Amino acid sequence: MKAFLLFIVMATLTLAPASPALAGSHASLGPIAKSDTGVVYVARGKEIAIYRQDGGGFVGRITNGTSSPRGLFVDAAGSLYVANQAGPDIAIYPRGRRAPSLLLSDGLEGPNSVAVDSSKTVYVADGNGAVVEYRAGQTHPFLTIPPYVGTSPGVFPTDIAVDGSGDVFMSAFLGSFGQDILEYTAGPSPSWQRLHLDIALRNEFAGVAIDRSGELVFAVASGFSSYPGGIFVYDVAQKKVVRAIGHQYSGYSAIRFDPGLNRLFAGGMYERRTYSYDYASGKFIRSIFSGTNDIFAIAAGPS
Repeated sequence: MKAFLLFIVMATLTLAPASPALAGSHASLGPIAKSDTGVVYVARGKEIAIYRQDGGGFVGRITNGTSSPRGLFVDAAGSLYVANQAGPDIAIYPRGRRAPSLLLSDGLEGPNSVAVDSSKTVYVADGNGAVVEYRAGQTHPFLTIPPYVGTSPGVFPTDIAVDGSGDVFMSAFLGSFGQDILEYTAGPSPSWQRLHLDIALRNEFAGVAIDRSGELVFAVASGFSSYPGGIFVYDVAQKKVVRAIGHQYSGYSAIRFDPGLNRLFAGGMYERRTYSYDYASGKFIRSIFSGTNDIFAIAAGPS
């Protein structure tokens, strides 16, 4: 579905031109002297492949408890959360384990993405546009946020993120409105609102994340080389894009931070590689070959 959406969204993103350091190929940026000792999880097909962050290659795969995985997240303890669209469920794997210790399925129809906050509350972007929340260790949802209203045929989520205040950000296909990012503001009068982030013609939002400052990071994918995508940082308070990460590339399919929020990882669907960036500087570190299947989701964590 994500690949299909690349060809049907029509919108326009207005950004300041990228500096020369932000444009061009990954190879032209060159690596920087940083070491990575963790692993990258890549959802591809029916399994999750595991690769070393330092480029050392394939480590293994997870097939126990996976069923069309479409969303991944690693919490501060190193536990892996998998949104199984066909389950439908969220499978939770403690650090180092390749079999789930807990399944969350109550209240889910077909999860597309998952995020976890510092209290280990689990936020699930369900296929019907709702957000289902679970307390740590609980298998029954304590809250279901209804879908955003006002689009036809409805809301199709592609990714989800949550900030330190409990505000939820969800990239989604909004029917006749095309692509946008929705924000659900927590508090006494919670509600959904569109950020009205217009994106380049025929592009789609490929992922969302929150950095340590509470700024929104989003990836834009494109099915056409003449309308390149990229990774951008959006200041929620100022309501504007403030910088770009890496370079313009048409095939981003997912983004995730490592648990320390120091490295940003991006899945490249067309090249079937995962790219790592130093988030503070925006510099490219390395590419990691991620197999021959399309990359639907990624996550990074300790080995």
